[in-house]
Order: sequence, then structure tokens, then C-alpha cells
Amino acid sequence: MSEQVNVPKFCTKCGAALSFGSNFCGKCGARVINRAISQPVYTNIADKLRNSKWYNQYQVCFNSIIRYNDGIKKQVPYKIDWLLETLDSGVDLGIDWVYVKDSMEADFPYYCESEAEYDLLRNRNHDNPVLQGDIHSVISLARNYKTGVDLGDYKIYKHKSKFDYWMNTVKRWAEEGNLYAQAALASPYESFRVLTDDERQSFSLRYEAALVEKACQGNHVARLAIALFLSSLTQTIEPDGWDRNIILQDIAVKGNLSDAWYHLAKVTRYLYPADATQEEKDRHERLFWVYLKNGAKANNGVMAGYCQYMTAIITEDDNPEEAKHWYELALSNGQDVQYSLDWANKRLSGQV
Repeated sequence: MSEQVNVPKFCTKCGAALSFGSNFCGKCGARVINRAISQPVYTNIADKLRNSKWYNQYQVCFNSIIRYNDGIKKQVPYKIDWLLETLDSGVDLGIDWVYVKDSMEADFPYYCESEAEYDLLRNRNHDNPVLQGDIHSVISLARNYKTGVDLGDYKIYKHKSKFDYWMNTVKRWAEEGNLYAQAALASPYESFRVLTDDERQSFSLRYEAALVEKACQGNHVARLAIALFLSSLTQTIEPDGWDRNIILQDIAVKGNLSDAWYHLAKVTRYLYPADATQEEKDRHERLFWVYLKNGAKANNGVMAGYCQYMTAIITEDDNPEEAKHWYELALSNGQDVQYSLDWANKRLSGQV
């Protein structure tokens, strides 16, 4: 069955359902463009896929989508539209269509079309928690969708709708009070290639002053947001000036933020003098693990899961019971650690 409609039922930018007669998307704020649609708009997923010009080439993939959606009665038209947008752009998925199926079963916000894309949303690298809301990871992914990336085995296809989805998401988070999102949008280097100069200037005028005010009043999230994305402002709000390590340590200790402990750990592990002795390097390595464990204990912020995952790794040989605890927390915070947790349980039960 198909029908012609004049008003789109789903936002063309973020995929959210639209209220009848609405002029703007209630989720991302995009203007609804009312226009007659010359091609049939299929009222169910099966019709849309079976009548696609790509059906013969991707029959196994499309039939998997049809079976899955019929089974759980989940209608997600924009996901199908975005998949067809990729194919219409000339991309040949080859065997990578399996990631469409895997991301569908994982209930990601859209279908993944390459292994790299799937791994990022699955958080297999552990320190890029896109779906958990890490602003840097989200904007980096959006940047990849804007330009496309092809590094042999690492591919992310250029995709305007997915780019718009994530940038509109970051903007929505900023409007809802996410200080990291506000700082990133105002940042000249974090927003490079994802915003125009005029857009960034607009966000700078909108958010910078308020961020500085919050930081000066002792808001440690605002201090961290400025340290990460607007470092040129740190000298005006931090008594210790430019020293990133000192600033991060002060924020981590006083705010007890998992995100701050994570960034302090990274700085500590890799930033030491070129002529550092092996003893100094070993001290930095020990501090790296101490700071990650502090972040694991704090259990707040988007990097808490990564801190817990890494803490589990370093403790599993000496204390498998403690490692199990950290794996369980990491799993609850979006880390892809089910296999590691299962292995820890087998060790504790004597099965291995």
C-alpha cells in the first residue's frame, strides 16, 4: 500500500515524529518543509524496501530488516530513508551490509554501513562513548559524516542526514544546559569544519560569558568545559594560569568528576619531559592508573564507564572479585564489556 502526502511525517534532519500541521520539529528545531512528494511514500517498511531499486542487490539485507521490524512492530521510516540515501549516493556496501543488521538489532539511532561506524556506536574502542554523550566523540563523528573518511579498513561514508542528526543533537544538549556542548559549539578548534565562522561566533556570544561566570563561581563542570574546549580563557579564570595538569588536578579533586579524572590521567600518562628518566616515566604510569580508579569510583559523567573498564583490566589478575564489580559498573555505563564480565564470572566460579 502507498499514498501521496503533502506534509512529511518525520523530520528530515533528525527523524523525530512530527505533529500534524507543525512548522518546526519539536526535537531538533528544524523547519518543516511542506512540499508535495512526487514519488509514492510507502506506509510500511516492507513496501519501501521491496519497491526500492536496490532491492535485488541487497535482498538479504532488506529482507532481514523487514523480518526484524515486522517481528517487533517497530516502524522507523527515517532509518530506511537514510540507508537508501547512502546507496543513492553511489556507495557499494559489499559485505558491510551485515553492520546494517547488527546496528538494527542493537537499536542504534540509525543503521551503520561500515565496521568503523558500527564500532564507534558500539563503543568498542571504549574511550569514544558517542551514544553516552561524549561531546568530543560526537563532534568528531559528525565531522567524519560531513567529509567522509576512507583509510582502507577504516571507512565512514559522507552522510548529510547523519551529520545533521549529531550537530542538531549537540545544539539541543547545549540549549538544555549541557556545559560541555555549549563550550564545544563556542570553540574555534572543536567546531572546526562542522560550523561556519558566523555560526561559531553566534554560539560564542551566546554561551561564553555564562560559562566564564559559572567557572568563576566555582562550578567545576564549567571549569572543565573551558579547560577542554576554550583553553584560551583559562588564564582569566584559573589562579594557576595555563598549566593544564594543575588545572585538571584541581578540578578532579575538588569536583570529583569522572571526566576530569579521565582527562587528568591522559595528560599525566603522555606529557612528561623529553629527557625524563625511566623512574619518572614509571611514576607517571602509576599515577595514570590511580587517576583512572578515582574516576571509576566517582561514577559520574560520560567517561565513568571507561575509567571502570580500565580499572577492571588492571585488577582482574590480582582481584577478580573487584574486577567483576568494575566490569558490572562499566557495562551499566555503556561499555561493550559483556564478554569480559562473563569471563570474570567464569573465573570466579572455577569454570576456567
